[in-house]
Amino acid sequence: MCQGTCDDGSLIKPNDPTWDMLSKTAIAAQKTPSAWLAMQHIYGDLATEPRFVTAFETWLTAFYKNGVEATIGRYINAK
Repeated sequence: MCQGTCDDGSLIKPNDPTWDMLSKTAIAAQKTPSAWLAMQHIYGDLATEPRFVTAFETWLTAFYKNGVEATIGRYINAK
């Protein structure tokens, strides 16, 4: 969402005062998921918690590879 597009390719209008920073970070996180977690003002110490980082990177990578619906379905079935 923060990249500015939905799964179907439709555009999302900027909706946050920090949109430019969020968009740039989301784009970087597509190749390097830890870029998103580097926003310490949002994630704080959680960004360095190995279990969280591993799970975040796994599911964000799946999201970009397979899309939202498939990733959520896989997540639900994994539990």
